Amino acid sequence: MALVVLVVLAAILLPILLTSGTGDRTPPSETDPLGIVADGDTAPDGGDGEAIASDPYEILEHRVMEEETIEEIALALGVTVEQLRLSNQLTEDQTPRPGETLRVPRTGFLHRIRSGETLTDIATAYGVTVTELVEINAVLDPARILAGDWLIVPASPDEMAVNVSIALETAVTFEWPLEGEIDSGFGYREHPVLGTFHHHNGIDIDVSEGTSVNAAAAGRVIHVAEDEGLGLVIYLRHADDFHTVYGHLAQSLVAVGDTVGAGQQIALSGNTGISTGPHLHFEIRHSPEFPVDPLKYLP
Repeated sequence: MALVVLVVLAAILLPILLTSGTGDRTPPSETDPLGIVADGDTAPDGGDGEAIASDPYEILEHRVMEEETIEEIALALGVTVEQLRLSNQLTEDQTPRPGETLRVPRTGFLHRIRSGETLTDIATAYGVTVTELVEINAVLDPARILAGDWLIVPASPDEMAVNVSIALETAVTFEWPLEGEIDSGFGYREHPVLGTFHHHNGIDIDVSEGTSVNAAAAGRVIHVAEDEGLGLVIYLRHADDFHTVYGHLAQSLVAVGDTVGAGQQIALSGNTGISTGPHLHFEIRHSPEFPVDPLKYLP
């Protein structure tokens, strides 16, 4: 009887002992749940002498030394200066402080969630999809993100400069989208076609059809569509939640998600929509809902 009991116990305990042995397994770090790798660390060995490829969204960190420049740090980590600045909220006139720890993913950059922001807001701002943000950051519930948390945002190198402009600038400098006489100003007026009294949200600039229309500031294209009133229209989003609107266009030269620099050609002027003749309707909005007088912002 005792022999039978011993055999049964051995059958139960042996699998447990084999799967719970100490061996060389390392438990997940409780202090580093995001898998941060300090500079100087290497990828683990794959078992056949070859290193496992690094995760493109692995987060690196670097403690700043005395007299160390951001360019030197970027070179040491293998990232761009724009990635470092954007991930650590450093503007052009700010330098990292000695002893400060900088964090940056190998690809893209870090965005700190602001109060009231949604994943849709963040995706729209940077020209990515909500699905990308959810997958890269392993977001369990897209409707429940917390202000103060960090998200990895994917971005190609040629988009980084515009992303920095959108995310870090606190003041936007606008320039004229084209040259021409102002036909109609900002404010209440009688509609030149419909005859109704309404608020004109922008200014009308008299130009011939086919004139080059340029971005009034660096930003991202968030809307290109046919509008009943404004005809073919383009919306750009800029830093500090500013937006510009370009209406009555003949042709768009950009698409939603494109990043553009200040002064870059985005369209050709036209006479589409409800219009008395070729001209550009131009608006500046502070947040999408609040149009402001463009002449207060243009040089």
